[in-house]
Amino acid sequence: MLPFQSLVQLALGIGLCEDVSTTYRIKMVAPESGLIAFDVETGWCEETDTGEARGAMKSVLVADFDTRGKAHYYTADADNKGRQPEGTVRPAADWPAFAKEKGFREVGAAGLFLDAGACGAKLVNAKGGALPNPEEADPMKALGLALAITTPSGELAPIRIGMHVLGEGAPEVVISGVPGKAALRVFTVTAKCEGGPPAGYFGEDDPGDCYAGWVRRKVDLSVKKYPGLEACLKKP
Repeated sequence: MLPFQSLVQLALGIGLCEDVSTTYRIKMVAPESGLIAFDVETGWCEETDTGEARGAMKSVLVADFDTRGKAHYYTADADNKGRQPEGTVRPAADWPAFAKEKGFREVGAAGLFLDAGACGAKLVNAKGGALPNPEEADPMKALGLALAITTPSGELAPIRIGMHVLGEGAPEVVISGVPGKAALRVFTVTAKCEGGPPAGYFGEDDPGDCYAGWVRRKVDLSVKKYPGLEACLKKP
């Protein structure tokens, strides 16, 4: 006999093993080595005789400064024996030494900037206003994100950096200098809806459900295009 959850899914026309995603959180950055690291949870699901079995593999993904994955640092636990993320996999125990060798630094201690210089930044909506509380946001609607960067000369006009479904939680944003370039690189992890029951599926008061896909991106802000940003660059 199918468990209650699976019976409910079948009754509502929802397939098994839907809404399986991979999430990313920006962990550390090594600008001098051109590397960025993400904490990753890779979800998995298997249909079984009694419904479905779900789990997640936790790893550290090292990517280049274009956010292209290079290797996962991962060791399977008891719940994930025989499973591993796609691509190159190295033992999780090797991560601390690798991070030290490449000069990785923690993010978040200085706000959005890895090296703040004489600048500050905050995340706003595309028009420069405050973002709503994720718990109060439309669970299906993607909002435009922008940076309000303050330099010694004043605040720049909001700079758009992408879209995000805020109902899935806060986006990840880190700003870093790029060795050899007169520019700032903005790393983001944002959510977009890739499916899910639409609003009204379970009744007129149902807001819908977003099956989120998480996306790693980078956006470059050049000093030439945004005068004043030179004050935000780390001095050699």
